[in-house]
Amino acid sequence: MIVPISLRLKMVKSLWSPGSSKEQCFDFLYLYKPKWRVSVMARILIVDDEQRLHTAYRKILCAKNTLSHLDNEALDLFALEPPSTADKESTSHRLDSAFYGEEALDKVSDALREDKPYSMVFMDIRMPPGMDGIEASQQLWQIDPCLHIAICTAFADYSAEEIRRELRDHRDQFLILKKPFIPIVIETVATMLTSSNTLKFSLEQQLKKKSQEAEEFRQRLEAVQELSDFTDQVNNDLFSHLHHELRTALYAVLGYTEILLQDRVLTEDQQQMLDTVFNRSSYLLGLVRDMIDPTKARTEKLELKSWEPTDEPIE
Repeated sequence: MIVPISLRLKMVKSLWSPGSSKEQCFDFLYLYKPKWRVSVMARILIVDDEQRLHTAYRKILCAKNTLSHLDNEALDLFALEPPSTADKESTSHRLDSAFYGEEALDKVSDALREDKPYSMVFMDIRMPPGMDGIEASQQLWQIDPCLHIAICTAFADYSAEEIRRELRDHRDQFLILKKPFIPIVIETVATMLTSSNTLKFSLEQQLKKKSQEAEEFRQRLEAVQELSDFTDQVNNDLFSHLHHELRTALYAVLGYTEILLQDRVLTEDQQQMLDTVFNRSSYLLGLVRDMIDPTKARTEKLELKSWEPTDEPIE
């Protein structure tokens, strides 16, 4: 919200008390953004074949380093010095000039290559002997589809309806200004269109940055997934090898123990020891059979079963 300076002045006069400092009142008077401070400089292209009109545009659109009578009244009221010229920007817009349509096409192309696009164009209709403003506008949109254009005309060559018909494919990207101009209209149109385009450009840049961050995250995620897949494969190969070796060894122990148990000349102690070897080996074999594959554990492909050790032979 920007409070008009006249309203702020009335508010200060009504609220100011002897106990208030002059600096506090002055800060309140210029609440939010002082009018001589400009934070963003939008690029505007003036396309007209008359030098005097380029000069007129610059007089209208370049911020002056002087204060209005209301500003001066506020400074007198509080006996303050005006702001230094170091705190001011000489222009609120960066203006470039083109004197015919072909030159405008080159300037817009160069601006895009430099990644410093124009926010808007003031386009004259009649610019002999080259292309007129309607044709130039159509070609400019082919170069920069986001460009806003103010068509400036005295309706000598095209009526308003003819202009709308010729530019109907871009009806939301142009407006028509009738000559002769009123300065406040030019200033308002420039502020409105450049602010809209600047905001759009800022949002596009933020979206581009977020897209780049998302792409970088996706690439990192793919790298992590590839590493995880490789690790799973190594673990699976190791698990399969160990599983095979353990089962082979335990089957051998069980087989030889079973053969020894068939010997009828064994003492009672020998019989008990072989039974213990057989039962413990059977128990280990059961554990090996149910050994958890780490890759299956990670992908939740397990069926866990409870198994209690026993001294009884496993069939």
